[in-house]
Amino acid sequence: MSLNMKTLTQAFAKTAAVIEKTVQSTVQDVTGPRPLQDYDLLDQVGSGGPGLAWRLYSARPRTGSGPQQYPTVCVWVLDKRALSEARARAGLSKAAEDAFLDVVRADASRLVRIRHPGVVHVVQALDESKNAMAMVTEPMFASVANVLGEVDNVVKVPKELKMMEMGLLEIKHGLLQVAETLDFLHNNARLIHRAISPETVYITASGAWKLGGFGFSISLDQASGDSTSMPPFHYAEYDVEDSLLPLQPSLNYTAPELVRNKPTTSGCSADIFSFGCLAYHLIARKPLLDCHNNVKMYMNSLTYLSHEAFSTIPSELTSDLRRMLSVDENSRPTASDFTGSPFFREDTRLRALRFLDHMLEKDNMQKTEFLKALADMWKDFDSRVLRYKVLPPLCAELRNMVMQPMILPMVLTIAESQEKVDFELSTLPALVPVFSSAAGETLLLLVKHSELIMNKTSQDQLISHVLPLLVRAYDDTDARMQEEALRRTVPLAKHIDSQLVKQAILPRVHGLALKTTVAAVRVNALRCLGDLVTSLDKNSVMDILQTLHRCTDVDRSAPTLMCTLGIANSIYKQYGIEFAVEHVLPLLLPLLIAQQLSVQQFAKYMLFVKDILRKIEEKRGVSVTDSGTPEIRPTPSIPNELSLIHLKNQAVIHLHQEAVLHGMKIGVPFQSHLLLLPVLQNLTYQPSQQCQLHIEPQLQPHRCSLPYLPLLNKVAYHVRQLILSGHHEPQLLALPHNRVTSRDLTTLEISLIAHLMILTPSPIGHHAQVHLQAVYRLPQSHHTIRTPYYLSATTILLNYRNSIRGPQL
Repeated sequence: MSLNMKTLTQAFAKTAAVIEKTVQSTVQDVTGPRPLQDYDLLDQVGSGGPGLAWRLYSARPRTGSGPQQYPTVCVWVLDKRALSEARARAGLSKAAEDAFLDVVRADASRLVRIRHPGVVHVVQALDESKNAMAMVTEPMFASVANVLGEVDNVVKVPKELKMMEMGLLEIKHGLLQVAETLDFLHNNARLIHRAISPETVYITASGAWKLGGFGFSISLDQASGDSTSMPPFHYAEYDVEDSLLPLQPSLNYTAPELVRNKPTTSGCSADIFSFGCLAYHLIARKPLLDCHNNVKMYMNSLTYLSHEAFSTIPSELTSDLRRMLSVDENSRPTASDFTGSPFFREDTRLRALRFLDHMLEKDNMQKTEFLKALADMWKDFDSRVLRYKVLPPLCAELRNMVMQPMILPMVLTIAESQEKVDFELSTLPALVPVFSSAAGETLLLLVKHSELIMNKTSQDQLISHVLPLLVRAYDDTDARMQEEALRRTVPLAKHIDSQLVKQAILPRVHGLALKTTVAAVRVNALRCLGDLVTSLDKNSVMDILQTLHRCTDVDRSAPTLMCTLGIANSIYKQYGIEFAVEHVLPLLLPLLIAQQLSVQQFAKYMLFVKDILRKIEEKRGVSVTDSGTPEIRPTPSIPNELSLIHLKNQAVIHLHQEAVLHGMKIGVPFQSHLLLLPVLQNLTYQPSQQCQLHIEPQLQPHRCSLPYLPLLNKVAYHVRQLILSGHHEPQLLALPHNRVTSRDLTTLEISLIAHLMILTPSPIGHHAQVHLQAVYRLPQSHHTIRTPYYLSATTILLNYRNSIRGPQL
């Protein structure tokens, strides 16, 4: 019975396992491989692998997926459905497709097992569903093939990849990294790659060159065993422009011993040949062998390789490269030998990059000597080398408190050439710990470069990191620190909320202005307050004035007094004459007797005060002579405080509905819709020997809702200017004829004619009346109509004319 129970239990377990596997497979068919469930794909960055079959996507982990080693990763996706459809269109067998997928699986399996800085790091192993394969690695930039212009299987080429220009120094550094990885594979992992090409070498997001594409790799033990177990790769004897399912490495980069039609016992030298072809392509900017996967063309090109093919290769590399590309595998150097080539050894900039690669392994003395040399050298590096090769190791070294004072200036200077996105992604994370712990000279340096950080970070980053940095500088006892913080205050205030400025910044600036004993700090604090005036409300400005009162009570040095004048001028411009009279003048007037002011400085004070006083006189319409006699300036005002013409700003005429004149109320109602003929436009007054009144009427009559006031204003204001100028015989230019009948005129147009006649000297007015009467074919009795509108407007304006010229008979 117990045996039967055990058997039954095992059967249930097997059934449960089958069900679980079936469910998991069904879920994967619906949702896709596991990496596609755990990560959100962003943009495609490139492609890689045999035939560039892998699509490389930048991706972020989804929320709830646990702690991550990388904030962004690269998700590799192979679309099995699209591959199958393309295979069917090309007439290839299903067996070829399955064999290719086995190569891909072997590659992914090797990547997981090999642990080395020069091999692509796998974050999440390969997973596949019915329609796709996917795995996750460290973030990638692209494959070397993409960089060389091969962008097959890239839907939209990224802008950075499209515009990328790789310099020789970066190529040298990348080749050295690949050579080191090959040396590890051959001597430590005892592995032969056999497929080194631009498709299998990748550039990470941090700029490192790493090996992938291990689908054709074999162990050294396997290679040195029975040669019959190592058949050569099969290549066609005709051109194959595009191999959809490559079941062998790219022929352009494959060693001849792997191509011959007989079994081979090839060793590590096969990788050296492939590596030499890759180096040639990168340096010469063209492939050495371009045989379109045609084995006959390959053999011919290899046999008759000319000296001219190496004419574009630097002379210090030619000899070593020829040895690497030798048909005789025994003549080829090792990967370690290649790294000792004069091409690498004699380049001081490359040696600097190599030191940076291993900087964390060096002691502080070695680092100090190196950084002294790098201070003059880094300017010779191009932007990509600075971004990918120099900045990352320097940023990592910022954690070393001993080296921080030497490294930080270099990091900040290099960061000036970075784009905002690059700075936020690569440099800022390394600087954030420094922000929180910086003190002394390090804090001073960060404050000096705070504008750089402001221009390259978001508002949230400013509030989180830069603002606390400046606050600590305000509160520091070092006057240099306080001065630098004050100089950076206004740029920071432009990037953050005004309420935050009032809460976190203004109190400290006020405190520095009042409490410091260093003149330079007080001057910078006052300048800062003056620059902030335009963004502050009146209450905050009143606080500034209070601070100025307190400062000038204890310090009347010339710099403080001139800063006070500058702030006063800013307040006056921002809040106008009334605020300045009430609050600014009481501050400035006692300072006029300060003996510390030079003659020129005193003159500036007096000029400012006199300007305010002059504006007050203009506002009141009264000027005071030296003898103290007030002189009332001519203004468009009449008795009983009735304002008919207001010339302060735009000389707008106010005709009130009720006007008190000679103790009588006269109603002057106005219609909102008037037929204005003519509508006067572009009226200008030009003072000259013979003043002219230019009137240009609108030629076509139309109904409009323009108020009567601005129309009358244009006429009355300029005619009044003629009267006040003393020219009693101005010329009234003739109005062009309009085809207007008398019935088109309203009483308001007639009133306008009356205004012209009244406000101009009587001879001119008479001629105007006659002229207008003729132009508009008015009946003789029309100008004598006595309507209420005509009487009220005429009486008011006649009284106004008499008030400024005296009555005329």
